Amino acid sequence: ISAVLIVACPCALALSAPFALGNSLRILGNQKLYLKNTDALESLAQCRTWVLDKTGTITGSRNPEVEADLAVPLDEELASALRGLTHQSGHPMSRGVSKLLGHGNRSEVEAFTEEGGEGLKGKVNGHNYFFGRADLAGAPANMHVESAVHLQRDGKWIGCFRVRSPLRAGISDMCKEAIKEKNRLVVLSGDRDSDRERLVEAMGKVEMHFEQKPEDKLNYIRKQQSEGQHCLMVGDGLNDAGALSESRFGIGVTEEMNAFTPASDAIMQANQVRNLARFQRMAKATVGIVWWSFGLSFAYNIIGMFFAVSGMLSPVLSAILMPTSSITVVLFVTLATNLYARKLRFDRLRN
Repeated sequence: ISAVLIVACPCALALSAPFALGNSLRILGNQKLYLKNTDALESLAQCRTWVLDKTGTITGSRNPEVEADLAVPLDEELASALRGLTHQSGHPMSRGVSKLLGHGNRSEVEAFTEEGGEGLKGKVNGHNYFFGRADLAGAPANMHVESAVHLQRDGKWIGCFRVRSPLRAGISDMCKEAIKEKNRLVVLSGDRDSDRERLVEAMGKVEMHFEQKPEDKLNYIRKQQSEGQHCLMVGDGLNDAGALSESRFGIGVTEEMNAFTPASDAIMQANQVRNLARFQRMAKATVGIVWWSFGLSFAYNIIGMFFAVSGMLSPVLSAILMPTSSITVVLFVTLATNLYARKLRFDRLRN
């Protein structure tokens, strides 16, 4: 009876999942994808509909091409006011304009507010400024043509800054990998559709929706999931926060790991967006390895029970064999996850 009780202990079964999932979290963390828990890893493996933000996610926010088109001179007073406004924003377009303006004096901003998908507001040196969407800034119809952030002062439109952000390295290959894995790709962007042709060239003819407000993104995710779709949402700003929290698995993208990121299941360094398909393959493989480890553990228990019930195992021998089975299962899941990570060649994609 003692031998049977010892052999029946589910130690290996209990250890297999935590070690497999925990080791995969470590591997993905080394690749700058930080998941909040092991449940998130399983959610990532299940997602078949990928919803991607454009600005700051598909396109990079560093080194954008920025061109000023203003109806008034960009004197030091206006530049100082704009530095003050854009300095307080984390939006990629704001950061691009801030970089164009360079270092200099920043005026103090009163009553600063930032609305996701709309723009910035604030009072500087007695003037009320709005910096954001063309329709809200009162821009003429012929100026609603490019990716631009528009400027209004005291209720009057005074120009815009055209911002063209480069596509992130590896986006095209990532999309091909994702589609090959039978994922459905969707782009939801708050910008106008001036970049549609460029995105189609890089990503293929994927579903695209432009001029999406934060609530539009949230409602899209809700609709898809109500229809049984498991959505992976990838975004970088306040306008994506609702969609990130509503999705089955949300990834907050950030250029700097100490910068603000909305609540999500994971945080990813921006230059690792190119690895997204590989990250999901790693998650799927890990879930498979867990099931294989369960089978190995059950096999140990069944075989051990057979010999213990037949009286061929003594309690001492059972006490020796069962820890050995636990060690074997732990080694199996650790080696299997490490080998699969090497197969994905993460080490070649860190930069």
